Amino acid sequence: LEAWAVPVHVDVERDDGRAVADRYSVMAYPTMLVLDGDGNELGRVVDAHPADELAATLKSISEGQDPLEARAAALAAKPEDVGLKMELADAYANAAKRDKADK
Repeated sequence: LEAWAVPVHVDVERDDGRAVADRYSVMAYPTMLVLDGDGNELGRVVDAHPADELAATLKSISEGQDPLEARAAALAAKPEDVGLKMELADAYANAAKRDKADK
């Protein structure tokens, strides 16, 4: 992680932290955003996750993969899996992609 990232903690309940949360449409806490040098979002992780799962997700984001696309692909492979549908809808909603969450 240290090779490609600079971790920054922002308290969204203080000072200009709310503006950061608004800019990136943070809907739930905790949310970890992965941004490029220009502030463009590359991916996000919402909620707490086991360390190994979090590390794997951050690694995939650093390699250009979108965690939401991975979940969508998993659902495409099992379109009748209601649990996967709920998980993907929740992930879209937490990523402020409500239009996709409603589908």
